[in-house]
This record gives sequence, C-alpha cells and structure tokens, in this order.
Amino acid sequence: MTVEATQSPPHAVETIRLDTAFHRAYVQAGAGRQLRSFHDSITPQTDRFIHVYHTTLTTEIIVSTAEHTAARLCASIALVGERGV
Repeated sequence: MTVEATQSPPHAVETIRLDTAFHRAYVQAGAGRQLRSFHDSITPQTDRFIHVYHTTLTTEIIVSTAEHTAARLCASIALVGERGV
C-alpha cells in the first residue's frame, strides 16, 4: 500500500525566515537584557544548525510547527505560569 503526502513539504527558506522571526519575537517580548544579549551571541551558531535542520528535515517541520501554535503555547503558559513555576 502506498501512502501519499497530503501536504507538500514547506520551502526551507520560508520556514527558516518564519522560525527566526518567531523566536526573535519570543525572546524580545519575554527576555531581559542579559538573555537578549546571550541570544544575540549564539545566533550565528544556531543559524547554521537551523539551516541544516530545515533543509534536511522539512517533513518534520510540520510537526514542529504544530507544537509552536499559539493555542498550545498559551495552554502551556496557563498550566505552569509565565516563568515556568
């Protein structure tokens, strides 16, 4: 039995752009000066990893994206609080 994909794989360039924008906005909204500085310092390394991840695992991006939905994030924050406590 052959299983066909119901969705075409996302374009790596677009998923990289969206992933970067999402995480940048998340850090900017919730992090203090020190965490923002740390985030900025590791960005070159994480950008390389993100490029490999998005170009080799494009079908898995659909699963990861579902995990990042606003509803799921809001439910997690409601469960454990803004600071995770």
